[in-house]
Amino acid sequence: MTGAEVRRLRRRLGVTQAQLAARLGVHKLTVSRWERGQVRVTEPMSRLLRLLATAVPTTPKGGRRR
Repeated sequence: MTGAEVRRLRRRLGVTQAQLAARLGVHKLTVSRWERGQVRVTEPMSRLLRLLATAVPTTPKGGRRR
């Protein structure tokens, strides 16, 4: 998973870098570094991110979660 894919996923979920980091059990700077391509996303973390993407309802564009 690339940094751009992490960013797209995070935005689709409607969460901040800090919120995503808390859900994954990593530091918020780790998410930032992934998104900027400074640190590679490991395969286990990629799998967890993909699982999270399917398990968490997304926020509709321009709307609020209900």
